Amino acid sequence: MERYGLAFGGGGSRGAYEVGVWRALKELNIEISVVVGTSIGSINGALFIQNNFELAEKLWLNLDIYKCFNFNTISSDYDGKIKIKHIPSIIKEFIIEKGIDVSPLEKLLKEAIDEDLIRKSPIDFGLITFSTTTFKPIEIFKEEIPQGQLVNYLMASSCFPGFKPVKIKGEKFIDGGVYNNIPAEMLLRKNIASIITVNIHGPGNVKKFPRKSKNIIEIECSEHLGPIFTFDKNIIVRNMTIGYLDTLKAFEKVLGNIYYFYPESIKINSLLRTISENEMKIILNSIGYTRSKNDSILITRVIRLLAKTTKKIPDGNSTILTALEITAEILDIDRAVIYKYDELLNQVLEKVTNTNHNEINYIDAFTKGSYENLINMNSDILDFSDNVINIRRSLAVLSPKHFIATIFLSLIKYRIKLT
Repeated sequence: MERYGLAFGGGGSRGAYEVGVWRALKELNIEISVVVGTSIGSINGALFIQNNFELAEKLWLNLDIYKCFNFNTISSDYDGKIKIKHIPSIIKEFIIEKGIDVSPLEKLLKEAIDEDLIRKSPIDFGLITFSTTTFKPIEIFKEEIPQGQLVNYLMASSCFPGFKPVKIKGEKFIDGGVYNNIPAEMLLRKNIASIITVNIHGPGNVKKFPRKSKNIIEIECSEHLGPIFTFDKNIIVRNMTIGYLDTLKAFEKVLGNIYYFYPESIKINSLLRTISENEMKIILNSIGYTRSKNDSILITRVIRLLAKTTKKIPDGNSTILTALEITAEILDIDRAVIYKYDELLNQVLEKVTNTNHNEINYIDAFTKGSYENLINMNSDILDFSDNVINIRRSLAVLSPKHFIATIFLSLIKYRIKLT
């Protein structure tokens, strides 16, 4: 079986995403030989070595501010989100205490981390921190960490700027993210064939590393994961789900660019068939295409957006499916689900069908963000009147994404009429 190295990135509360990654790797039976991490990535990595997913999930789902920080002055109305009104109290305490007190987090780690179990595990473990005493990074594996000091090194790796510095043998340490927030380079020292990197877009520096000698699988959060420090359970659960789904996609177990699809569902719905030559002529006529220079620029803008979304030059088959995803995204249809293609299409059609687009005009729809109305207007693709063509062309210039959604809906409705 192929041996993988896993590098967890730092990013505070966004680390819940990495628990979702872990869940997917577990389901896929990916054999991890080495785990390294920075900041929250080092903590998640240590939990990973213990091979107790349920413990990690429970810790994250029950996390709150008081289990991480010793804030004596946070008001009693705290609900999981640090609000603007809390900031003065936090700053005052920061100044008085010369840094944010994270002793509750240390206590939590001492209860959750089994150092002996980690040392005995056949899976190697490493982390990175940064010494403010020597101004040098410390990249260290478990066999180099003195006995009984593992939690101290986890705290050092996770010592975000503003926290009280962690002292180990008289030396002060801060978050390893100031040097390398995804320490994949450490894995090059180990006998592994492939490297999995997990990027949760945390603050800090990400060092480039030689890639030619290894197979690299990059798992990167596909949406913004929220604040660095949040304890909102809904956000944590969401991030776990997205981490799980992004990992399945990275290993090609699900399809999609924006959304996630069962691979076997791709050819089920005839409404999502490849755009025919005749349909392409109708689409071009619907925007008054004349092969002029302006028309070429207009079409190029649309093609670039499709290519950016699919990460490849769009063809007839991928274009219709990508347009479906773009339309669903505009309509704010939940993406944290694995769909069949026809299921997502049905949700799109249901949402636009329930919209009364006659109550608002084009300008209002665009300026007020009434996107259901905007993309559902002028949806007769055979309407070649000057007014409708001008509206479509304006939309292609102002917002290619909404133009694609408009043409997609028009094409689907055209196909429905033909059936």
